[in-house]
Amino acid sequence: MGAIYFKSSGGSKSRELVDSSCASCQLVSQSIAADSPLNAALGPRKRAASMNVFIDTNVFLSFYHLTNDDLEELRKLKVLLEKGNVVLHLPRQTVDEYRRNRETKIAAALKSLKDQKLNLQFPALCKDYGEYGGLRNLQKEFEKQHSSLIGKIAEDIESNSLKADQVIDELFEKAKDIQISDQLIAKAKLRMNVGNPPGKNGSLGDAIN
Repeated sequence: MGAIYFKSSGGSKSRELVDSSCASCQLVSQSIAADSPLNAALGPRKRAASMNVFIDTNVFLSFYHLTNDDLEELRKLKVLLEKGNVVLHLPRQTVDEYRRNRETKIAAALKSLKDQKLNLQFPALCKDYGEYGGLRNLQKEFEKQHSSLIGKIAEDIESNSLKADQVIDELFEKAKDIQISDQLIAKAKLRMNVGNPPGKNGSLGDAIN
């Protein structure tokens, strides 16, 4: 069985997380494809084996920075999970971290939108021209549509209906759930103490994942 571990470093920027998310699905899809060079080299026996995949919490959270096209690309991973070509391992620690940080990540993605203002300033002499009224109307329409957009997004955030929410829920549903047990915590502590786990030094959460 092959294994792929998708994890972002703590200092990664949003764009890098976005790129890693899209690359994750593309890499898995290409390596599993029936006509891929990797499958051709492995032969029938190896092709029958599933690929083990782990996706870190930060990569899941980066989905909120993706375009619709990127999210549709990631949906291909769901198809691979349904076919049994891929096994997505989902530790309960990853789910808990995702739920704790979801709203913060979304708030960061929305900040620039909320901060946008069409604050047009007109000197008094502009009022004698017909274009002044048109621009004022456009400004009011911008404010109306801007407020409406933010309101609709807020509703989808509250109901977990964002496109990224849908993709993440689909992957979580098809993933292999890994519960946190005393035995798992003990192993994680051992890996952390000897400096073996990937991720940040001294992070028990990374060691568990």
